[in-house]
Amino acid sequence: MTSPKLRGGLPAARWVGAALVVLVLFVVLAAAQRVYVYEVESDVEITEDVPHVPGISWRFGEQLLVVWVPRDVAPGIILFTNETTPVPLYDRTYFLLVIPADARPSHRTEAETYLKTPDGTHPVVFRKPDKGILHTIAHSIEDALTILKQLGLQPEYRDKAELKKIDTAKRDPDAGRETAADATPTQVSKPTINSTFDVYGGLYFRETPVFAIGQVVIPVHGTRSACTNVQGAAYVGYDAKGLLVGTLITGWGSINADLIVEVYRIQNDGSCTLLGSQRFVLMSRTIYTVSLVNLTASVNQLAVVLKLNVRSFSGSPRVSAFASVLYTRTYRYGFEVGEFSARTALGTFDVWNTVRRIVIGPYVAYDGYIAQTASSSLRLTLATEPVNGVCKDLRVRFTINGRSPSGTYTYRGQWGGSVCFYDVNLPSFWQQGFQYEYFFSKALGGGLFWVLDIE
Repeated sequence: MTSPKLRGGLPAARWVGAALVVLVLFVVLAAAQRVYVYEVESDVEITEDVPHVPGISWRFGEQLLVVWVPRDVAPGIILFTNETTPVPLYDRTYFLLVIPADARPSHRTEAETYLKTPDGTHPVVFRKPDKGILHTIAHSIEDALTILKQLGLQPEYRDKAELKKIDTAKRDPDAGRETAADATPTQVSKPTINSTFDVYGGLYFRETPVFAIGQVVIPVHGTRSACTNVQGAAYVGYDAKGLLVGTLITGWGSINADLIVEVYRIQNDGSCTLLGSQRFVLMSRTIYTVSLVNLTASVNQLAVVLKLNVRSFSGSPRVSAFASVLYTRTYRYGFEVGEFSARTALGTFDVWNTVRRIVIGPYVAYDGYIAQTASSSLRLTLATEPVNGVCKDLRVRFTINGRSPSGTYTYRGQWGGSVCFYDVNLPSFWQQGFQYEYFFSKALGGGLFWVLDIE
């Protein structure tokens, strides 16, 4: 019996095969979702709450992805190594926002902030991230677009946008008072008996090479698991109110995987019971917030296991993971927390190039630091050549980790024969940005360092 012919001359069986090929190609193309990328100047500093646009729905919920890129890059020197190199300067009010191209937000939502883009205006609310991604750090806009493509997205840069705060004074006459009160928080003194503080700790894992697809445990650093019946568990303990996990992908090649965080309750006999798990899209230089670790859950002793669910990879990628824990601790005797002090003799460094920035650090972010206490002070003497025979004033902007500004100071030069001397002094200070940087630095396995931007 002859197979019936269809339009175009293909037999029915071949036509079905062709239809399947077309269908498969359509699915592959549909997986690369188009997204718009905006370069944003913001009235709001991005910290632990991130922008969401109510009404949109994509793989990250209503959340917009925040990608930090440098505001600018200028020549600088890294002290201790005497290395001159381009030094990026980030800013918590300057970043990229990623939004699905077909976003249809709900304009019925009353928001205090609006994202004004060349493609329209969207209401924005701030809350903990829907899918756990706090932010990603990129070296440039081009680097950010590459990261988004690795996620299976089809990014399109759409120029500059603004995240504008709405004037709420008309709706709430007391709104300004709350802001003023928050700007001058009370500093915390030394621990006394029965005083309660937020204290930072850390969890440490081994760098993990990826050899195969499937699930891979990222082992805890050390030789013992916190659970007798679970491999690779890191001990969290009691009283944990927050957990951030940071990931770095090194080596060469690429990896398509999920990061899985499993949270366990430790039983009296040392075995563990699973409380729940969270799954995140694995990205490099990215920080995730684990909502399963909170004060309600940590009335029990907790442990955490990190896993990779590897779908595909190429080359020899390696994954590093770090975790920063914020505890709420009551000190029964007043001496449990040790004081920390770092003193460094800088010596003399000669720079025969024109530089605009000085990087000092990194200093280790140690376990046991109490939140809401003052930062370390910083003193150094700078010597420069005079400008037209005059010692011009020196304007220095201090930044923590190149992201959180800690103040701008002007120093008057002192004539020293052939050079101008400047005694630069940043006293100890309290600032919320220092706390965020501490939390985030531990999550990325880094230290704290100062960037001095000089004019």
